Amino acid sequence: MTILQYNLQDLFQKQFKYRPADYNITDPDGSKNYKSFSNNGDLKIENIISKKSQQGNYGSYYASDALGRTIFMPITIGGLFLPYSWLSITGAKRIVETSMTERRGTVKEHISMEDYNINVKGFIIGHDGTFPEKDAEALKTLYERNEALEINSILTDIFLLTGENGGQDKVVISDFSFNENPGVEHIRAYEFNLVTDQEFELEIL
Repeated sequence: MTILQYNLQDLFQKQFKYRPADYNITDPDGSKNYKSFSNNGDLKIENIISKKSQQGNYGSYYASDALGRTIFMPITIGGLFLPYSWLSITGAKRIVETSMTERRGTVKEHISMEDYNINVKGFIIGHDGTFPEKDAEALKTLYERNEALEINSILTDIFLLTGENGGQDKVVISDFSFNENPGVEHIRAYEFNLVTDQEFELEIL
């Protein structure tokens, strides 16, 4: 069987123009591969033991991909599992600044917290060496869902499953891109931009 080898960090840098932190993938034997992996599980770099049993307040940091390898902090959006993905969150506060007469600076009044903006970058991979058509269709279907979607990730749970946020982990997809990957047939990059959403109950008095 042909061994397919790919380095997710190199592919990420090529697609998104910066290099992420090491993406950890652990083979079924418990060894960890920091850089690359092949479709038959053979590793080409030094392995170290993974702390797969590590748990956080919101559950396990780890899950398994389609080949049974352990991956760190995967993401699920609207029920679609995205194993090879990176996530970033940004937030902002709405602050009103009022100038004061004969005084340096301004008085700040905190009005509210804005929605969190979440960026997801990742890859879909055809582990048999062919274009991942079904995964591409799944991404398209996910984007076209015009509704608030549940997002599951340790990182988003930390920010969203709080009392201030009403304990809700809902997001809306604002835009989506499906990028070319020259020279590689079986891997495609994608990117989602999400905005957090909350359900409110209105009382009519």
